[in-house]
Amino acid sequence: MKKFSKGAIIALSSVLALGVVGGGAAGAIALDKDTVTITTDGSTQTVDTRAKTVAELLDQQGITLAEHDVIQPEVDTPLSDGSAVTIKVAKPLTLNVDGKTITQWTTALTLDEALAQLDLDDSKNLVSTSRSTALKREGLQVEVITPKTVSITTKDGVKTVEVPGNATVGDALKAAGITLDDLDKVSADPTSAVVADQKITYQDVHYRPIIVTSDIAFDTKEVEDATLLKGEKKVVTKGEKGQKQTFITQVYLDGKLVSNHHKTGEKVVKQPVSQVVHVGIKEAPATTTAPKTTTNTNTSTSTSTSSSENTNVPAKTGGYSGSCEASNYWDPQPVASGGMFDPWAMTAAHKTLPFGTKLKVTNKANGKSVIVTINDRGPYIAGRCLDLSKGAFLKIAPENAGIAQVTYVQV
Repeated sequence: MKKFSKGAIIALSSVLALGVVGGGAAGAIALDKDTVTITTDGSTQTVDTRAKTVAELLDQQGITLAEHDVIQPEVDTPLSDGSAVTIKVAKPLTLNVDGKTITQWTTALTLDEALAQLDLDDSKNLVSTSRSTALKREGLQVEVITPKTVSITTKDGVKTVEVPGNATVGDALKAAGITLDDLDKVSADPTSAVVADQKITYQDVHYRPIIVTSDIAFDTKEVEDATLLKGEKKVVTKGEKGQKQTFITQVYLDGKLVSNHHKTGEKVVKQPVSQVVHVGIKEAPATTTAPKTTTNTNTSTSTSTSSSENTNVPAKTGGYSGSCEASNYWDPQPVASGGMFDPWAMTAAHKTLPFGTKLKVTNKANGKSVIVTINDRGPYIAGRCLDLSKGAFLKIAPENAGIAQVTYVQV
């Protein structure tokens, strides 16, 4: 092994010493820089810096913090190699929520993240801007419409529904299962926008057309007749009622009839027939004597009284009876039972009594009676039940009376 001299050893030591010192200075200079990571709103960069604190680092990098920005760690925190600095930039977010405007500062990176921070991220909320929109330092203006709860009162009770924030009253009714038409009553305009906790009243209105049939009264026309005596009347044309249809619209409110008088039209389906009555104007003779029947007995002439003048005949048990107004007729004409009418015979006309029925007819005014036989049909004027022959009528009433209030009973 080669041995160095003492001088050589000293020289080598000097060289090594100088190398160590020189290398240490260079190493110290190199080791003076720290590697730091800066993350700003999710964007990361790595820098080498001689900054001793976070504040110095920001100054060296030209980063200025705004009032609402958030930084971690704090700006007076010392730095070391491997330190990490996170900066969250604050952005102004102007929200119009259901018509009310508010401004919030947020460090969220997206609108959806900011809505979550403000508890407005419900998927049912309507947002004017895409929820994924990135937020920038200049900020963003957004309109938010929340769902609305609406209470609807009907005849069946109250039903509560939730509808989108931009729904109308009509949409709320539809959501409640109500079909709205033009006739229905609603407490709010169906086209108006709903508001939170709105209360609506709904009433179903229904129209129902009906037809009401009714009679049309006939009128009575009187015609003077010179062939009839004064006070006599004769129905020539029997009156007939007409018929009409009235069109009415019934109004139902919540299923209950509230109006039955809304007339929409009218139609005559049968015209009435006027009743024509002939009124006598002929003057009566001064005296009128009914024919008499004579019978010769023992060469002497005597006058016999018609059996019809004997009114002391008992009424038939269970027979026909009644009271009414009686008229008289005298013009010759065929009778319903057959043959020609004899105005001087003790006969009468009735609408239904069997032919041959004998009646005792009494004038209520004077108590006079006559017995007649039914052989014809009539009369056909309301309130009258008997039409007496002229001869029978004169037995109980004066000729010019025309009519008489009578009672009758079957004999």
